Amino acid sequence: MKPNVPIPSCLQERGNTDATYSCSIWGQTCSSRDCIIKKCRMPKLHVGEWIFFQAIGAYSVASASTFNGFNILPCYYVAPKCLESMLKPGSTIDMA
Repeated sequence: MKPNVPIPSCLQERGNTDATYSCSIWGQTCSSRDCIIKKCRMPKLHVGEWIFFQAIGAYSVASASTFNGFNILPCYYVAPKCLESMLKPGSTIDMA
């Protein structure tokens, strides 16, 4: 089975005129195991800009740490509107 390769995107809207650059994306721990993606293309980012990954996987949260003084950020779950009633606290899903 081929592992999931996360694909980064810029959170801020950008025009199609931005050049992209070859880069790698790493987490905050300075560990060789903290490589999120070894090779991708991204536009030049500025301090304070955010990138996001669709479907990065459960282990992205499991490896969160406060190393180097970073806080663990809250998680936000996104789901289609049709699943809203199933995701409310205390609701159950009938799988029968």
